[in-house]
Amino acid sequence: MIWIDCEYCNREYLAQRSSRKYCCDSCKSMANRQRRIDEEIQRIKNEENRMVQEAVDKYMKAYNKDQETKKLREAEELRLKKEQEEKDQFEKKKLEQIEKEKQEREREIKWAKIERENEQKAEIFNFLINIVNLMISNSAKPKP
Repeated sequence: MIWIDCEYCNREYLAQRSSRKYCCDSCKSMANRQRRIDEEIQRIKNEENRMVQEAVDKYMKAYNKDQETKKLREAEELRLKKEQEEKDQFEKKKLEQIEKEKQEREREIKWAKIERENEQKAEIFNFLINIVNLMISNSAKPKP
């Protein structure tokens, strides 16, 4: 026989075997009940932790997806903005080219008008010269 402290109530008792843990069947039952309660509490805590971790993982997945979607949206907006800038720049160059061609046509029309006026003036001048020559030739002829 050996003196041992009960693992449940901590009272010292005289045990017939050294492997005995409890002073009586009541302490043994209470210890088993407490162990089952502790195991159930641990199982519930583990389940709660698992559920919390799942919720956090789900939130983080949604958050990451939102961030990825935001980055994709920003990249698409940047691409569209760049595309619009290129389109605007192309349109600007096109308008500048059209304006340049318009000015060139106006210049050509103006020069053509000036050339026509000069030709008309030359014709009038030649006509006047012919008249003057006729007058001179008529005045140089003797009168009968």
